[in-house]
Amino acid sequence: MMLVDFSTMFWKFHLLFFDNDLWLLDIDTDVLIQMFPEDFFNEMARAMVGWGAGSVVVVAALAGGYRIHRRKKRGKA
Repeated sequence: MMLVDFSTMFWKFHLLFFDNDLWLLDIDTDVLIQMFPEDFFNEMARAMVGWGAGSVVVVAALAGGYRIHRRKKRGKA
């Protein structure tokens, strides 16, 4: 959903996890949103998903390699 419509995903995330409206910022008055516009948050969300998926792949590859190593070791002993 993030790749198709980041704004909707951003809103749904905040509505789900926050019970107040303090996360709503005004671009004219709030320095945070002026320093970090929507594109920044979009890129950070993509980076987190990418790093998370990459980490899962690395851990799965290491676990698979370890499992193969153990099977070979058992067969030789």
